[in-house]
Amino acid sequence: MFIQNAHFLYSNVDEEIDVVLVGFADQEFETKEYILLQRSTVSDDQDKALGLDKVHITLNREDCSDYCDIKEIKLRRDSLEIILDDTTAKVHRVPNHVVIRFHAAIDQLQSIRNHLELMFQNEPGTLKCTDI
Repeated sequence: MFIQNAHFLYSNVDEEIDVVLVGFADQEFETKEYILLQRSTVSDDQDKALGLDKVHITLNREDCSDYCDIKEIKLRRDSLEIILDDTTAKVHRVPNHVVIRFHAAIDQLQSIRNHLELMFQNEPGTLKCTDI
């Protein structure tokens, strides 16, 4: 299991490039540890054929990032758990279970939830929200 603490949380939809972003970092600037989830809100057949319609995850550095299948993601009041598919975990040599611990105001937590719901809207059952 990979556990990380986040003191800076970010979520947004970039409408210019049609991407939803959710990120967790150790700090806002000069970040050393972070997890960033990104997904295009618009995908065509070519994107799907190339696997570019999946979530893109980055774990602490650009060379540890890729499009992947996420089996399950659990949002709680104080944490986010991500269960990666075995292929992603093996390729990046990371555990398939990632936990991010954080403290968030209720409006920030709701924003993260809304953006994760948008990110996983075509994968019913993947996102689970509890204690919110």
